[in-house]
Amino acid sequence: MLFVTADSKPDWWRMTSRGELRGPHRDLVKELHERAGTRLFMIQPDQLLKYAKSTLQVSVDEGSAAFVDQIGNSLADDEDLPTGDWGAEALKDLLVRLDYEAPVQAKAIRVAATKNGYISRNEVYALGDYDPNRQLKGFVRPAKRIVQEFRDKGVVPEEAVDVLATEYDHTNFGWASGFTLSEQLIPLLVP
Repeated sequence: MLFVTADSKPDWWRMTSRGELRGPHRDLVKELHERAGTRLFMIQPDQLLKYAKSTLQVSVDEGSAAFVDQIGNSLADDEDLPTGDWGAEALKDLLVRLDYEAPVQAKAIRVAATKNGYISRNEVYALGDYDPNRQLKGFVRPAKRIVQEFRDKGVVPEEAVDVLATEYDHTNFGWASGFTLSEQLIPLLVP
């Protein structure tokens, strides 16, 4: 199997001491052989174009190679963003579940993402059309339950950050003042 990837992290590749890529990581080679009985070859997109041009005598526009480099660099930059061990697809799946099971929490997460990761108690009251005497105890529970389910199923790693946390009003014991979205998740929700 030939796997073309712009990813250059050490969990994918064997690397020299100078950081040069030397083929797929041995663990990946072993795992593919054990699971599929086949060999693994890996190549980066710019190398694929170079080899296609020389080996297959395919015409490759120089602009294509530059474009592939630009896309690869852009993807590498995005991968370097801290995302709390969440991927965009897993976070989307969480929000879809919350839309169905706890729609006010889903709305609160989306609103918090547009406000630097914070949504106030009053904003949550407005979203849910809640009685102002409601304390919002257990408000983050549906999100925490689904996140733990995702961890248990391997959708996200055990280290994945919790999505939503309660901030408490210290002058009014037991009452939430608002809720915070992990700041690491904001780039996944707000382009």
